[in-house]
Amino acid sequence: MTNIKLNKYTGAVAVVYMCMFLEGAGNIIVASTKASLMEHFGVDLAAIGIVMMVNSIACGLFPMITGSLSDKFGRKIVIFCGTILFAIFFLSVPLIRYYPLLILLTFVQGLGYCATDPSSQATIFDAYEDAAPKMPLVQLAFASGAFTAPIIIGYIYDNDINWKFSYILYGVLFLMLMVFVATRKFPPSAKERVSAASPKYIFKQEPKPFREGLVICLYMAALSIGYGFISRWVDVYMIDVFGFSNAAAVKVMGTYQIGCIMGAVLNLFLTKKFHTTILLISHTTIGLGAMAMGVFSMNSNVFIIGLLIAGAVLGSLFSLCVGLLGQLFPKNSGAATGSLSSSSSICLALSSLIAGKSIDIIGIYPLFVFMLFIMAVSSAIAVVIRKMYLQLLK
Repeated sequence: MTNIKLNKYTGAVAVVYMCMFLEGAGNIIVASTKASLMEHFGVDLAAIGIVMMVNSIACGLFPMITGSLSDKFGRKIVIFCGTILFAIFFLSVPLIRYYPLLILLTFVQGLGYCATDPSSQATIFDAYEDAAPKMPLVQLAFASGAFTAPIIIGYIYDNDINWKFSYILYGVLFLMLMVFVATRKFPPSAKERVSAASPKYIFKQEPKPFREGLVICLYMAALSIGYGFISRWVDVYMIDVFGFSNAAAVKVMGTYQIGCIMGAVLNLFLTKKFHTTILLISHTTIGLGAMAMGVFSMNSNVFIIGLLIAGAVLGSLFSLCVGLLGQLFPKNSGAATGSLSSSSSICLALSSLIAGKSIDIIGIYPLFVFMLFIMAVSSAIAVVIRKMYLQLLK
């Protein structure tokens, strides 16, 4: 039955992976071009921190709404609107020089993320009865996009090509994706397929959105604060702590994404051997240890190795949580995914606000020490999630 669905909705599944790839690039492009944006708009690092914060706020405010809309009206129309908003952002930024307009366009990009991300990931649950093992592939696509963006931008800097080219490139790619989405057939919602009597979805106790769902979102919220420092400010860390050049520091950002790709591939096997709740505990704890090793060693090579390991275990946690929520709440996978996206994005905004306001005062190093504390909190919450899941089976 799964093979039939794959053959019938291959185009829709391809849309998911394309969206994730370009979202990955969109998630990192502002962080990768901080220096150029500062010069172009005549602003300081704190102002760019506000830009990233606004993007994260927009990403956090509406995913639950857009996810619910896709549950009700279909994934295709919501994803289509999201690709338009992304294209508007990428093609407009090179044309403006007024900083408030950059903030507005960044908000538009965030709305595009709200439309494409939860709806795309929910499409996987629509297309496959057992979607959880497919989620590492979603993360692989996202990490691949986030990995290639710093490489492309680093190449642009090394060869003195105008930074605006990178925005135009991704704008054109989103326009092409928009056309592809419009011509694909999407599967019906999983809500139409899932029966309340199906033993595959029955627990001894019924999962509650404001119990298990809330704790999973709290876990992702705490993790996202720590992840925000790593994914968006590691270039500043490399420059201030180790004296890297801007081009070299931007390329280091890709190290984390290489780890994410490695982790996504590894999780294709681990998800078949271990339950998601076990992986949440192990991955978070290993990531904490790897980043602690890098931060306290004060050695750039050790830090980069720790960054690679952290990417391998931390980068896949969002997709693992999406898979877990889809298992717990299969009839409302769009809304559940949207709630998780909101939790993550709002706390990414918080991390950008903290970093943007604090770097000039206390420096980047204390912020990364604070990141370790936040990740320790995430590890503790992961243990709670495991215990709550086991209670559902009793």
